[in-house]
Amino acid sequence: RLTGVVVEHAHQLRRGGEPAEARAWLDALRIVGAGEHALARARCLEDDGEVGRAFEVLQAGLDTSDGADRLALHRTGRRLGRALHRAWIPDPPLRKAPRRSLALEPGDARHRPTWRVDGADRFVEDAVARVIAGAGRQVLRAEGGILRALFVHLFADALLAPVAGQLPVPRLPGPLDLGRPAFAARRPGLVFAALDAIARGEAEARIAAAVGALDGVRLAGVPISEDLGTTLILAARSLGPSGLRAVLGPILAHGLRATRGLPDLLVLAGDEVRLADAHPTRITAGALWVEVKGPGDTLSDEQRV
Repeated sequence: RLTGVVVEHAHQLRRGGEPAEARAWLDALRIVGAGEHALARARCLEDDGEVGRAFEVLQAGLDTSDGADRLALHRTGRRLGRALHRAWIPDPPLRKAPRRSLALEPGDARHRPTWRVDGADRFVEDAVARVIAGAGRQVLRAEGGILRALFVHLFADALLAPVAGQLPVPRLPGPLDLGRPAFAARRPGLVFAALDAIARGEAEARIAAAVGALDGVRLAGVPISEDLGTTLILAARSLGPSGLRAVLGPILAHGLRATRGLPDLLVLAGDEVRLADAHPTRITAGALWVEVKGPGDTLSDEQRV
């Protein structure tokens, strides 16, 4: 939390025309390799006229960055490389998700565009969800919330494990080391037991057990309840063991912030259906993640990753 405050303060100093003072605050963090902080330091150096050093800081930052931070480092590195006539080595390109176009009737927009579906004006995410549901497939609003809740329910015993300096502590919503390598290292038995249970297809049973033991508790920002548990069981059943392990792995490594940028909708597994006024029209039988964008919307770096 303090790191975030310092980075934001340095950003305001830089925007106010004090890049040297901003850099001094960032240097005091002593985490210059992290992607976000490497990018902030490089921008301060560039504003201070030290473009060559900024370029080197960006290169060093690649060693310890991933995800959206890495995309931002590459974007700035390419720009500075052109100015310096120095080569910037790119990463292999990200795989692009397939696109589907859907024609909807515009609604009576006032502030944010709406679309008319089932006789009501709806925002684009809800409108698309209604269309898919009308074709016969169940849809959950995801946007990271579903996976955050799945993680908390499936690893509830690890989150509540009696580790020194962690829970239970009054007013602490979750373990302080959640999202760091130390989280799994301090609880290897519980973490790997959960992963093994998921691989054996026991995710639904673990979710039900967490609800039975912790109904009414709010853990790591997730309210545990019977209604939410029923939804999570449907999601776990659709994703299957391999799908769950694939999406929960980044949360174990990077914490709940890894859910940022995840798609808006999770279409649960079901019969193959076709959407009218869509191209392509066919939705296959398996589970499907869907990021919804209206005209003029663009993907963020987190969403691309």
